[in-house]
Amino acid sequence: RVTGDLEGKNPIISHGIGQQFFKQPKPQLPISSYSQKNRFRLLYVSVIDVYKHQSELIEAVDELRNKGLPVELNLIGPAYPKSLKKLLKTIDRYNDDSQWIKYFGPKSSLELAEACHSADMGIFSSSCENLPIILLEKMASGLPIASSNKGPMIEVLGGGGHYYDPLDIKHMVSVLKNLIVENTEREKISKVSYSEAQKYSWTLCADKTMECLVDTANRHR
Repeated sequence: RVTGDLEGKNPIISHGIGQQFFKQPKPQLPISSYSQKNRFRLLYVSVIDVYKHQSELIEAVDELRNKGLPVELNLIGPAYPKSLKKLLKTIDRYNDDSQWIKYFGPKSSLELAEACHSADMGIFSSSCENLPIILLEKMASGLPIASSNKGPMIEVLGGGGHYYDPLDIKHMVSVLKNLIVENTEREKISKVSYSEAQKYSWTLCADKTMECLVDTANRHR
């Protein structure tokens, strides 16, 4: 309405991923290799907010533990006060003496990369995104990923993840359980997502942006 139809070059330029995140996928061990003293570590990095569904994820992971799976959930990210209050109440309700839910607050980029590299599986439960940088960072870190089935996560992750409805606890439990117990599937999708992550480069982003600016300037002249 304001500009009318735009003529000329209209490129799609993706964000990049910091080089500190890139790490080749590691061999995926069977769940029998883990125990309550050496738990399978699930990592969810995201701001604590309503549409990120951390509390629903905690409930699902609690169900996995009730089924005998030796898992823990690590949460990282800044928080909105109201959502943080709800999250801490949820953690208090579900945590036991083993302290299987851990919330670490915000971390630096280097600390996030270290957390991704030490995790066993990445989680992304958001129901509303544009281009989820955190998901890209988990892909670059070589993690097997279980993700929300809302857009655009499937478009970004493609065949490199297993998908669930973040509002459906039973569905979430089923998808997470199937992926956790199938180490060969974890290994397969981690390689796919790592390969997809190669498309997201800050160098490529900068080059394409400059190319577009130069092309626009030349056409204007």
